[in-house]
Amino acid sequence: QFGDLGDEPDQRVRGAMLDEGLALVTGLWSGEPFQFDGQYYHLKPATFRPRPVQQPRIPIWAAGVWPHRRPLARMARWDGMFPLFWGIDDPAEQQAHLREMVAVVQEMRHKNLPDAAQRPFDVVATGVTPPDRPAQTEAHIAGFAEVGATWWLEELEPGRGGDTAWSFTQLRERVLAGPLGG
Repeated sequence: QFGDLGDEPDQRVRGAMLDEGLALVTGLWSGEPFQFDGQYYHLKPATFRPRPVQQPRIPIWAAGVWPHRRPLARMARWDGMFPLFWGIDDPAEQQAHLREMVAVVQEMRHKNLPDAAQRPFDVVATGVTPPDRPAQTEAHIAGFAEVGATWWLEELEPGRGGDTAWSFTQLRERVLAGPLGG
């Protein structure tokens, strides 16, 4: 599908492009004169101002699918992981994969980053929770927290879970209900 849109179809090349792009953007965030000459991207000397307030930079969450090692290594190098569970709808199976991913990524972090224990690291989980059943929602999110999730992002896309597209009012009501039903 990437090639159909004119993007690089090879996932390893896309991964290399992402790594290079992250190096480029973090260099620009330094607020100092920066130039870049990579395999995929080239930048003449430039200075981005103002510098981000966050230090050492704006947190970067890297995404990936279990058990692919290169995305896991990328996650370990940055500030958080955004696991993707394509084709896995069962929360228990997602949690099992997340537990394994967190263990592998944390092992990589501690092996390759001397200060890993002092660096904050986010683990994102996403899903669908029922706005009208707060106890079920709380238990669902707690299951992900127990295996390492530090963030919960509610999936709000229209048509989720087989539903028909939501109206603006329905979407607004769901957002206002919050993650635990208000």
